[in-house]
Amino acid sequence: MNKDLEKLTEWFRSNKLSLNISKTNYILFKLVRNNAFNSDHQYKIILTDQKIKQVESTKHIIIDQRLVS
Repeated sequence: MNKDLEKLTEWFRSNKLSLNISKTNYILFKLVRNNAFNSDHQYKIILTDQKIKQVESTKHIIIDQRLVS
């Protein structure tokens, strides 16, 4: 995943975009069986030398093609 994030970072730079890493996080979606959900596992996901935080829930935004500056 970190290799893909490196490519994403380069794409952002190439397109003169930025990502606010302090507001970036990730969620693991898992199949829960018999209430045995174990969320103790933490992955080390890095973007521009900063660790991305794992969360259980988050807000999101939707951007559509009609967004114009």
